[in-house]
Amino acid sequence: MRIVNGTREGYCRINLYGIDVKGINDKQVFMRSNKLFSHLLLGLLAYSLIVFLWGAWVRISGSGDGCGEHWPFCQGQLIPDSYILKVWIENFHRISTKLYGFIVIALLISVYRQFPKKSPTRKWMTWVFGLTLVEGLIGAVIVLKGFVADDDSIGRAFLISIHLVNTFLLTSTIIFTWLSQKYKCDIFLMKFFKLSRSYILIGFILCIGATGALAALSTTLFPSVSLFSGLTHDFSKGSHFLLKIRILHPLLAIGFLFLAGYKTQSLIESSQNSIHKYWGRIFQVLLLVTFFIGAITLGLLSPLSLKLIHLFFAHLLWMSFVMFLSTRFIPESSLKK
Repeated sequence: MRIVNGTREGYCRINLYGIDVKGINDKQVFMRSNKLFSHLLLGLLAYSLIVFLWGAWVRISGSGDGCGEHWPFCQGQLIPDSYILKVWIENFHRISTKLYGFIVIALLISVYRQFPKKSPTRKWMTWVFGLTLVEGLIGAVIVLKGFVADDDSIGRAFLISIHLVNTFLLTSTIIFTWLSQKYKCDIFLMKFFKLSRSYILIGFILCIGATGALAALSTTLFPSVSLFSGLTHDFSKGSHFLLKIRILHPLLAIGFLFLAGYKTQSLIESSQNSIHKYWGRIFQVLLLVTFFIGAITLGLLSPLSLKLIHLFFAHLLWMSFVMFLSTRFIPESSLKK
């Protein structure tokens, strides 16, 4: 159903926060379409985690150079003629990211066909598309510049940290799109940032994510034989810069644990919205779980499986944080529908 300037003759008239339709059949069709779109957005959010985790597996397993310095195809072919495992690990990631891009484009077209020009759903879905393009561009530069496998350059370190931050921003815009579509509301970023100075927590968690990506890269390139040996290298004068800066990740995580715990508790206690409080509790639980997994990962010298689990919970933590702040501005009556 196409809507131009909020109206389609003979069908329905739509404004930003409500629906006025001619005929029950048209309303039912629109509501079913709206519900399907909501489910597709949640599916995209789940698929995002799969793509991100597989990308991390590509890096951790040393498969980043499996397709050579070819992009977007693998070894210059649509289907590589190879039986080497790392080639298919990398190629599967490329296939999954291409599929991701097609899904985002399809959803963007759907949004532009169904929602009026000034709809917040249009705005946030456009952001999703833009950040997806940024993801693809970062991936292309990493491949074409050879920032894969055993490369330990500053360029690679910079790009993978930006890569991680961009994935956080991408999932947050998917959540904003879902909220705006489901509850007919907008998420105003200035209110979002100013909520009990939440911009401090947002900056904090993005820095933790960026330094976490660097710490994971350092343990992949420079594995330690013991925790004491790793700490010795961290403070050694002649150590690689990745070893020297990886200590920042656990230090920032400890600071964030206490600051976020205090801030979220004060917001929960001052809130009258039970859904907002619910997401605050979810965030607090995930904060403790993620910190605990991180500590175990560090103590066990960063085994591959724990790295992926830690990254998975880091994304869940970020998404719960976005939901916690967002639901502050949505009426509880709407959230309970």
